Amino acid sequence: MNAKRWCYLLIGLLVIAVLGSVSKTVFAQAITIVQTSVGTPVTGLIQWQRDGVPLATALGNQRRPQIVADGAAGAIVLWEDHRPYWNPDAPADLYAQRVSADGQPLWQLDGVPVAALGDQFEPQLISDGAGGAIVTWLDDRTGQWQIYAQRITAAGVLLWGTDGVQLTSGASELGPPMITSDQAEGAIITWADYGDRQGVWPIVRVQRLRADGALAWATGGITVTYPWRGQFAPQITSDGNGGAIVAWAGDCGIWSGLCVQRLQSDGALVWGRSGLLLSISNHPRYPKIRLWPDGAGGATVVWVDIRHLNADIYAQRVIAEGSAAWPGGGVPVIIADGDQGDPLVIDDRQDGVIVSWYDARTEETKRGIYVQHLDTNGRATWSPSGVPVTVWASPNLSETANSFLSSSYYYDMAGDGAGGALITWWGSMKVNNTTWLGGIWLQRVVAEGTKVWGSLGALVQPDPDYKGVSAPRLLNDRLGGAIVVWEDNRRWYKTDEYDIYAQRVVEGAYRCYLPMMNR
Repeated sequence: MNAKRWCYLLIGLLVIAVLGSVSKTVFAQAITIVQTSVGTPVTGLIQWQRDGVPLATALGNQRRPQIVADGAAGAIVLWEDHRPYWNPDAPADLYAQRVSADGQPLWQLDGVPVAALGDQFEPQLISDGAGGAIVTWLDDRTGQWQIYAQRITAAGVLLWGTDGVQLTSGASELGPPMITSDQAEGAIITWADYGDRQGVWPIVRVQRLRADGALAWATGGITVTYPWRGQFAPQITSDGNGGAIVAWAGDCGIWSGLCVQRLQSDGALVWGRSGLLLSISNHPRYPKIRLWPDGAGGATVVWVDIRHLNADIYAQRVIAEGSAAWPGGGVPVIIADGDQGDPLVIDDRQDGVIVSWYDARTEETKRGIYVQHLDTNGRATWSPSGVPVTVWASPNLSETANSFLSSSYYYDMAGDGAGGALITWWGSMKVNNTTWLGGIWLQRVVAEGTKVWGSLGALVQPDPDYKGVSAPRLLNDRLGGAIVVWEDNRRWYKTDEYDIYAQRVVEGAYRCYLPMMNR
């Protein structure tokens, strides 16, 4: 029996129960709920329990979730966890939980500890390509911040020892690690090494971990260019052939600007000893650099650029042989008044990319989210000013509704599988002169550059009392929808502390919210 018929059957049972046991007033209220919730196919609908599936509700603070696909239409979620609750200064540990396609947590209650020694900081998560995940992080268990990594299977088993694999050593100060797959169930990780901060410029290093956790390259990692004036805020993506492409702001040889380097699976540098300079204009504003592989050994690089004094978004594609495919200095994704920042980039499944960003071009729009499509030649094909995802006119057209956002922890983007994009964010939306809707939102922008889930998008998790939902992350579930995860402090005894919740949203399904099914 399909979902719509189930809904009608449940409605009939509800009507019988109401007629036999409650007043006409209550019956009328029940009918109102049903009539406004059921009946026609709509898009962007909740699939799991109405207020989300709890993944971690342990006493203490669970924050900043990340999410990757598990290869079975579910997800693996990682978060920073501050247990026990009686110690507000407890260091962060890393926990993970797997949730199935139908919304069932599959591992132990409140998650599996991934790293519990010392203080874990700045974790990054990827799929291992075999149903599990690989995570890397900064860790102070030795008294110095070092970089560690761990692999966890689809069954929640730790593969690289109980404490993970240590990638670095010594007394150097290290930047946060970034990670990509080596396409062989291992990972390639990059970071900035600041030495001892005694007049030493940072150097970008890269290390590969094999599927068994063994270090594949030289101890301490490989440097991507000659050390000169310093390299900052590296980002990394796969080259599609077992190696990686790294981008950074700073020095590449005698030049300085936005630089990239490609490494083969054996660690050999492909684009010369110094790397490739993509832009020298006014220095990119690091660390807001993002990469996306082109599937042919190259990548598209997107960054925040201040060549026009305020912050704009630029992009460049570098091909496998090590040359820029688009005009010199990069192509503008958006040039507008105010600052544009925190870009994200995904592919369009047609050799182009979709770029999103925060935008504060006017006082009225505050910090809305925009998106733009670039074709294979770097040409913007949607509205010249970008497609506004979270900015729209209120019903009386006299005010502008806004999404108030403050950092990249508050929005995320993934492909919709059909050349468009799924965007989730935390926001408070003014839908008329007196009504605000706060919570976690989701919108789909299709390949033609139009929003398809209404002007507001889907409200994944409302926050009517502004008690706190935040930091949404999402992935395409490969079944026509998305899985969204967020931090949530709805529980009355967790003031200023959060739990981790998840929800699935699928297009074209029927929603059946009856009074007894609200939780």
